[in-house]
Amino acid sequence: MIAASRKREIKRIILEKKYVKVNELSRLFNVSEETIRRDLEALENEGILERNYGGAVLVESATVPPLSIRATENLEEKKLVAEKAVEFIKEGSIVLLDAGTTTFQIARKLDNKKMTVITNDINIAYELKEKSAINVFVTGGKLSGEAMALYGPETQKSIESYNVDVAFIATSGITLTKGFTTSDIYGAEVKKSMIRAAREKIVVADSSKIGKNALITFASFSDVDCLILAGNADEEVLRRLEDMVKVVIC
Repeated sequence: MIAASRKREIKRIILEKKYVKVNELSRLFNVSEETIRRDLEALENEGILERNYGGAVLVESATVPPLSIRATENLEEKKLVAEKAVEFIKEGSIVLLDAGTTTFQIARKLDNKKMTVITNDINIAYELKEKSAINVFVTGGKLSGEAMALYGPETQKSIESYNVDVAFIATSGITLTKGFTTSDIYGAEVKKSMIRAAREKIVVADSSKIGKNALITFASFSDVDCLILAGNADEEVLRRLEDMVKVVIC
């Protein structure tokens, strides 16, 4: 395995486990411990992790991981969320899909039936290009190359010009005190526009988002109609969430 591929895999592991050990990675990749230490040093310079004696730990306040990493995290849970989400879409609906890896899975699950999809996610638009029955509209705005998403005042203006039946909104974190949060200030403003534009507002998330508190709150529980959630979450936290918002568990 080449160095770049090995470092991507180390990123995936530390995002999942929150820590790694040099000796375990050495055995896993069949390379020397010194090679692994160099990999960890490079990832530390990227701000992904912090090295310690014998390994490294995830930097929880790190910037959002690259799209290529996020797309593979909790993938089965995201697919379950997507399967449930499409049940909320009626033929002929006007649907708004937020940029994100969970909403991308919703796009993949859509049947080729008559509807309109509006999105600020370039990957979602590309995914839908072969589904001829679906009218696809892409918002304006400034392109974030890493996320392949459009943000900014033009994006907000475009979204709010539509009368949307249902919006599916991604989130970076969900806490009982702060509600739904995201790591991107500009993304937060776009999400708020989606909430204003849609008749039905649905947040979609896997269970890893529970308990995470990202940079900025874009919605309280009362701002949305439903939370579609997949995976294992603390029963007491779920009970308290259900007191504040409709929760659909996959």
